[in-house]
Amino acid sequence: MKEFDQYSDDLLEQSKRFLEIAKRYTDQEAINAYLNAALLISISSLEASVNSLIDDFSKSENFSLLEKSFLNEKELDFKNGVFILSNRLKMSRLTERIELLIRKFSTNLKYKQETWWSLLCSGILLRNEIVHPKKDKLLKVEDVERTILSVIQCINFLFQIIYKKKLPSAQMELQSRMNFN
Repeated sequence: MKEFDQYSDDLLEQSKRFLEIAKRYTDQEAINAYLNAALLISISSLEASVNSLIDDFSKSENFSLLEKSFLNEKELDFKNGVFILSNRLKMSRLTERIELLIRKFSTNLKYKQETWWSLLCSGILLRNEIVHPKKDKLLKVEDVERTILSVIQCINFLFQIIYKKKLPSAQMELQSRMNFN
């Protein structure tokens, strides 16, 4: 899973780099393209990180079969008198999967009052407007910055409650380690 963790981290770094590039342009077409990429990839990095965390505990006895079904987005089947996880997809909201992880590993239920939570939910709504467009959507640099920061803060929060350590790249905030143009 180490390779997938690196992939998750790379996605976050790519989103930060696309934001950095968007800020260099004055051409609105280029700005829009880079902001769209930054937003979409930032939420993908969050989902990849959440999936990686879930995979770490997929065989754990700390989670009920129903919770494993929900977290892994798999339907339950009843075969030979027992419930089992099927291979059929059963979609769950990313925020709800995050909430279940938080409730399993923390007694702090005030996370929804944290600024990062509301910004994360707003960022996911922005992402949905881009992925499932019903009208034109022009992103603002500030909205993408807030979304990426909320993704970082969410992953960092999960790391702290689950692994008892900070996300290694959290201190870099919006500064990317990548330098592609």
